[in-house]
Amino acid sequence: MNPSSPAILVVSCDAYQDLWHPFFECLFKYWPDCPFPVHLGSNHQSYPDARVLGLRIGPDVDYSSNLERMLRRLNHEWVILWIEDRLLSGTVDTSRLMETVSQAQTQGAGYLKLLSEYPVAYSDENASLIGELPKGIRYRVSITVGLWRKHILLELLRPGETAWELERKGSLRSNHMDAKFFGMNVTTLAWPVIQEVHAVVKRKWNRTAVAFLREEGFGELIERRELLSRWSQWYCRVYAARLRLFIKLRRHWWHPRAALVN
Repeated sequence: MNPSSPAILVVSCDAYQDLWHPFFECLFKYWPDCPFPVHLGSNHQSYPDARVLGLRIGPDVDYSSNLERMLRRLNHEWVILWIEDRLLSGTVDTSRLMETVSQAQTQGAGYLKLLSEYPVAYSDENASLIGELPKGIRYRVSITVGLWRKHILLELLRPGETAWELERKGSLRSNHMDAKFFGMNVTTLAWPVIQEVHAVVKRKWNRTAVAFLREEGFGELIERRELLSRWSQWYCRVYAARLRLFIKLRRHWWHPRAALVN
């Protein structure tokens, strides 16, 4: 095994197994030549596809404790962490993604957010797909789709934290680490390395994902979960617009207190 070659870890639990079919159908449809082993982290259930390696950890504890158990069972130095509600929606250019991974590893990254969304790096070097994220910004740690050096992620984890707390408090903890944290360069927004649809928010279908689910042939799944309320959907849109404004202005959203959180 090449120690620099990552494994994909799809972080999930049995309560979200209704997402597994659309997730893996889209993954292998839009990335048919994926060169990495794909692991599904779950409690007791597995996905019936030989391309998906089950990683069952037993009873649910909490998000961070579950994730730690998954990571410790992976014999890989590098991991692409992928949340099961982020569905691939466009073809992955494998050579370009491999170049992205190579740039991150060559530049000593501990983490690279692979989605071209806030936070991004503001570099004018067109040849650079990535750039370092400064300490002190919000979402310096993002649990969406990202490349991690496994021991860095393990160092950030705290038992009992939810995914949201891991992002918020982990971003603060990252300010006191020597590891480098990277984001995609702003120049990749026109052609993201990974194109995806955020399908679920707070256990409910994101209304913006419903049309995509129907187009991909998963319309029958929609009735299995509630739709996000119109108020919550409006809030998400306004919040996303705020993040896009930071990018347009080439600014970072600084945290008011970049203090250590244990």
